[in-house]
Amino acid sequence: SPGCVSSQLPPPSAETSTITEPGFMEATIAAVRRRGAFTPPINAVVMVASMKPGSVIVDVSAEGGGNCELTQPGETVVVGGVTIFGPTNLPSEVPWHASTLYSRNLTAFILASCKDGAFEIDPNDEIQRSAMITHNGKVLIPGGTTR
Repeated sequence: SPGCVSSQLPPPSAETSTITEPGFMEATIAAVRRRGAFTPPINAVVMVASMKPGSVIVDVSAEGGGNCELTQPGETVVVGGVTIFGPTNLPSEVPWHASTLYSRNLTAFILASCKDGAFEIDPNDEIQRSAMITHNGKVLIPGGTTR
């Protein structure tokens, strides 16, 4: 069944794919895909025209033709002030973003634990304490007690 997710839309249903009330939506994630078949358009040109300038459509089905009639697979286009993203291989982007996020978090954790250019363990630091399992030969239990 069609799936439109928007900050102002009711839960997805067959009816939500035909809403054309002017200024109703700000963001839409179009995600209808039928295996081995062309992707059915559910965001008509008139629906895009009714969106507020600055609105965004992320058409995750762009690879199969797209759920928005204005989607250009593999491109980002702006039509009437509405930005339409048409990624064609979204799953391949996930590992890169996950690795980048993890490496940034790990770097921030290590840098926050460095004092005067050296790594310093501070069991009183809330962030370090929540990441510690043992300290000085004792198993640490969440909440600050030892076992």
